[in-house]
Amino acid sequence: MSEMSNLIILVIFAGMAFFMGKGYFSCRKKVVIKDRMWSANRVLFAIAGLMSFMTLFMYQTVMDGIRLAIMMVAIVLYLLTRDGIGEEGIVSFGRFSSWSEVRNYDYKQGKKTFDVYLVMKDQKASDENYTVVIHFDPKQEKEVVAYLKDKIGRKYTRLKK
Repeated sequence: MSEMSNLIILVIFAGMAFFMGKGYFSCRKKVVIKDRMWSANRVLFAIAGLMSFMTLFMYQTVMDGIRLAIMMVAIVLYLLTRDGIGEEGIVSFGRFSSWSEVRNYDYKQGKKTFDVYLVMKDQKASDENYTVVIHFDPKQEKEVVAYLKDKIGRKYTRLKK
C-alpha cells in the first residue's frame, strides 16, 4: 500500500479511535442497564477487525503495522462502547445525555429485542428534537420499564408508529 493511502487511513482511524475512546472512558461508569451486546453492526465490526488482524503477516512496512494497530484500537473501542441507561441519564454512541434532556419516551417489545425510544432536546437548537433508540435484551424488559418509570415516568408518551 502506498505511503499516502496508509497515512490517510491512519488519520481517519486515529480520529475514530480518539472519539470512540473519549466516549468510552467518559461514559462507561454511567451505564447501569446496558444494551444488547451483539447487534448486526457489532458483528460486522468484529468481522472487520478479525479480517484486518488476519492480514498482519502480509504487510511489508512499519507504516502498514502502525495503520493496522490504530485500526484495531478503533475497532476494539467501538466494540467496548455500550449504550444504556443510568442514574444520571442515558448513554448512546459514547455520548451522555441527562434525564432533563428527555422530552418523552416509549418502548416496544420486538421479536429479539426490547426497544426504548427516547425523544431528546437538541442542546444546540432549542426547538429541535432527535430520537435515540436503545435495544435491550428482552429479559431486561421489566427492569428497564421500572427504571424508566422511576427516573422519568411523567414523560411517558405513546409515540406514533
